[in-house]
Amino acid sequence: MKKIIVTIAMISLFVVPVLLAQGKGISPVVPGSDKITVVGGTVFYAGSPYLSINVHLTKMGVPVLHGKVRMNGILLRESTGGFYAGAIPTPYKVALGEEQVFTIAQARVPRTITPEQVVLATYRVDNLIQWVSPTPGQVIDLAAIPLGELPCRWKYTGTPVMARLRVVETASRTEVFSRKTDGEELTIPTVTLRPGKTYIISIDTSRFSSGCGPLGRFKLAKLAAPDSDVRFDQEYSFTFSTAPAK
Repeated sequence: MKKIIVTIAMISLFVVPVLLAQGKGISPVVPGSDKITVVGGTVFYAGSPYLSINVHLTKMGVPVLHGKVRMNGILLRESTGGFYAGAIPTPYKVALGEEQVFTIAQARVPRTITPEQVVLATYRVDNLIQWVSPTPGQVIDLAAIPLGELPCRWKYTGTPVMARLRVVETASRTEVFSRKTDGEELTIPTVTLRPGKTYIISIDTSRFSSGCGPLGRFKLAKLAAPDSDVRFDQEYSFTFSTAPAK
């Protein structure tokens, strides 16, 4: 037995220097080292309408650079630090059942990825926000609103999620109302509004509204690391006006 152990040790002493001399150093295999962490996703701006696309890619904590990253075949522009972004411009409407697919190819840092497009994450749209009232462009007589509460209503085609309702006065860009809810209705106190003004109202599930959403979540492919977070969200905004004081 001792002779076998000594023999194995002698073989190791001979083989390792040879491999090093050939430039084939032995590297330990790190679990998950072939995975890419994907954080980001898509946001449907339904009031415009267009689709915003943003992802951040890292591999073992190192930004993935110089990749050909696409969403539904659209090549995203690379900025710095592993960030990729793009958009499907106005007019573009997201529909239920639409498939969204992130792919990557040819990234050279931290290690070359196959030249072929490889899927990172996929999502089939199964939830959207549909606005009910007030309607875009509506002129509201504050004096005629009962109990001094303006009802705002919307509905989800799927499961309701946490979203933020915001109202901003357009001229001054002052936010006059902001509240989160996982329901489909909120009331705005009319004392926060002024006669003869125009306001932007929005309902938003995106990351920009802390603690909200997601409206949907992408399914990760084999190349995506388990800690990836790829979301689908929606923001719906439009303007309404208040009638001048009588």
